[in-house]
Amino acid sequence: MDEIETIYTKILEGIPQEIDFGYIPVKNEATKIFQIDNNSKYSIPIFIESNDIFKFNFQKEVIPKFQKFEFKLSIFPQNAIVSIGNARIIIGEEKERKAKIIKMCFISKYPYLKIQKNVLDFGNVLIGKTIENELVLLNPEKVPASFMIRKKKLNNAKSVEEFFLSDLSGVIPPNSQFLLKVKFNSIFANNFSYETFDILTKGGNTIRFSCIANSLGIRTNVNEKFVNFQSVELNMTKTRMIRIYNESSEPTFFQFFYNNEGVFQLDELQGIIPANSNVRIRITFRPIETVMYYERIFCITKNHFLFVY
Repeated sequence: MDEIETIYTKILEGIPQEIDFGYIPVKNEATKIFQIDNNSKYSIPIFIESNDIFKFNFQKEVIPKFQKFEFKLSIFPQNAIVSIGNARIIIGEEKERKAKIIKMCFISKYPYLKIQKNVLDFGNVLIGKTIENELVLLNPEKVPASFMIRKKKLNNAKSVEEFFLSDLSGVIPPNSQFLLKVKFNSIFANNFSYETFDILTKGGNTIRFSCIANSLGIRTNVNEKFVNFQSVELNMTKTRMIRIYNESSEPTFFQFFYNNEGVFQLDELQGIIPANSNVRIRITFRPIETVMYYERIFCITKNHFLFVY
C-alpha cells in the first residue's frame, strides 16, 4: 500500500460508520459534529454525496495539511417520520479516490406539553403584597420540547404588569417536568385582575392558562363620624378624642385635611397606623366668635378613603 493510500485509509477510519440522532422533535433542528485529522503533508480534497434530509455543512472542500477538519450534520424534520439514509464520503483526487459510506437515521415525533391546571387563582391579596403561585409543565413525550410563553393582548390595549413569570421560554427534556413560578403584585386597591397566557410548543401544541386575583384595599375606619362639642364659651377650649382603626395586616399612612384650622385643631395631622391597631387623635375646639361652627374634616389613608364630620 503506497503512502497516499495509507493516508486516505487513516483519514476515513476517523469517520463514524453510523450516526444515530435517536428521537428528535418535529420542526426543531438537530446537529451532530465529528472531526477527522489530516496529519499528512498533503492537502486532500473531500466530497460528500447525501440526500436533502441529511445536510452537511459542505459538499466539496479541501482538508488542509496537518490540521483537524470538522463535519457538521444537521436535520430539520417537518413531520413525524422514521428516516434512514446513507452518505458517501469521498477523499482524494479523481484517479486515487477512496470512499466510505455512513449510515444515518432518526425518528421525529411531535412535541407535546401538558399542564395540571388552566387557572391560577391567587385569591384575595392585600394591596402592596406579592404572592407566588406555581404551574407545572409536563413533557410526556420521548423528545425534548422547546416552549415560549406570550401574554394574550386584548385590542392592543396597554396594561399595567401585575403578573410576572419566572421564565418566558425554555426546553423541557423528554419525560420531564418544568416548574414555572408566577408572581402577582397587588398594586390597585379593590381591583379584580385577570391575564391570559399562551404556552407555544415549537413544532407542537399550544396551551392556554389564566391568572386571576382580587386586590383588597387597607381596611380603615373611625370610631366617630360626627363630633359634637356642644356649647363652648368664647376664649375657652374643649377637647374630644377619636380613633382611626387599621383592621389590616399591613401598616398604612394617614393624613387630615380641613379649612378652619384656627378654630379646630388636631394634635396629629399625619402619621402611620400600625397593622391591626389604632391611633388616637385629639381634636380641640376654640371658638373666636359667637356663631355655630361646622367643619368637614377629611382623612385620607393610603389605599383607602374616609371622612370625619
